[in-house]
Amino acid sequence: MPYYMVSYDLRREPSAEGYKRLYERLRSFPDWAWVLESVWIVQGSSSAAVYSALAPVFDANDGLVVAELTNSLCFDKPRQGAEDWLRGRFSCR
Repeated sequence: MPYYMVSYDLRREPSAEGYKRLYERLRSFPDWAWVLESVWIVQGSSSAAVYSALAPVFDANDGLVVAELTNSLCFDKPRQGAEDWLRGRFSCR
């Protein structure tokens, strides 16, 4: 199953409950990593399926981008704990 980069822009000050719902939804995918402050990588069946699963937790002012990734992914200074996850799934070519 492919991986997708999820990037979002919460334009209003979200509540703690709003973040909790978002993080729960992102962690519900079969495999996932929180790689940067507003960037996650999740495993899913299609970009449309990932988008559809996430869209209900965002309000009308927020931004959301879902993009399919290839096996080649280069990175620098991801969030603590994400580097090993990334190295185990992707290579920089």
